[in-house]
Amino acid sequence: EGTIAVVGGAEGGVKVVTLVKEKGEVIGGLEGHAEGESVECVAFVDLGTAGGNREVVVTGGTDGKICVWDLNTMRLRTEMRHNDVVTNIIQHRSPSHVITTASADRTLKTWDVRTGTLLKEHTGHRGPINGIDLGVGAGGKSVLVSAGDDGACLVWDTE
Repeated sequence: EGTIAVVGGAEGGVKVVTLVKEKGEVIGGLEGHAEGESVECVAFVDLGTAGGNREVVVTGGTDGKICVWDLNTMRLRTEMRHNDVVTNIIQHRSPSHVITTASADRTLKTWDVRTGTLLKEHTGHRGPINGIDLGVGAGGKSVLVSAGDDGACLVWDTE
């Protein structure tokens, strides 16, 4: 449904590309990750504003930074941090302004994207966390599921 793509690079740069034209055209660059560091994950976030525009994109890199970008202004809104590589970003269904990030630092962190506030930190993995997803747990409650290099698949309450 979208008309833009956001791609991360091996040198810390992030490019915004229009999909309207046949070959795609770079319409902007976002600089915020450390030079020489790789951008490992990208996620569009719907802040729940009128029209449901995905005006925010979140990037995570090998520098441990999570950058929140305003695509209307092409500026950095806020920055959060892990102590190691950010491996995954997922947006919660409700509230939509909440994301969880996974990291090689063996933690999951849940953030309010609007402010950059850390809402919750989950610890328990004994190695880097490679993937996270949302699921439905007992009683229909939303849960996070994480998988890591330690061979563990852990389930976390989102409340």
